Amino acid sequence: PAAKSARKINGGQRMTGSVAAVVVAGGRGLRAGGDLPKQYRTLGNVPVLHQSLAIFAEHAEITWVQPVIHRDDGALYAEAAKGLRLLPPAFGGATRQASVRAGLEALADRRPAIVLVHDAARPFTSPALVSRATSQVRSTSEPVITGARIATPLSLPCSSGRTSPIALAAPVEVGIRLTAAARALR
Repeated sequence: PAAKSARKINGGQRMTGSVAAVVVAGGRGLRAGGDLPKQYRTLGNVPVLHQSLAIFAEHAEITWVQPVIHRDDGALYAEAAKGLRLLPPAFGGATRQASVRAGLEALADRRPAIVLVHDAARPFTSPALVSRATSQVRSTSEPVITGARIATPLSLPCSSGRTSPIALAAPVEVGIRLTAAARALR
């Protein structure tokens, strides 16, 4: 179901169109210990990844959910994603930044108006936070980060040269630097 709501933004323009979510699940979770990456471990007998993907797949405002997984996790992913309406997974890179970029590149042909980026190992994001992130992006000409107390503009360039409005639906991970002046993820 494509979300087509619109709100006035700066200059009276309106931002309308589809909303996509990139759910990054390519990490190995080595700091957590154990035999499985943390996104494939279970909480209440349900894989963490399934819970994170379901938040977006079941949300009325989300048109597409783009999972990004580690190349070696196909079988684990298939089991965790059962029953959810998702795009085929993209394969992540050596860093979270590379994995986010892979997710954005996989969405490029769909040209979503808004992209939410979420860390799959964070299953407690609420539908209300997803709605708030989408609403904040629609109501401004600048992308935003939610899940933190301060909203910071953010835009991610794709290799096609296009930039997408982005809302991170979880706090930014250590190792990702945001440069507000350039509005780029490095």
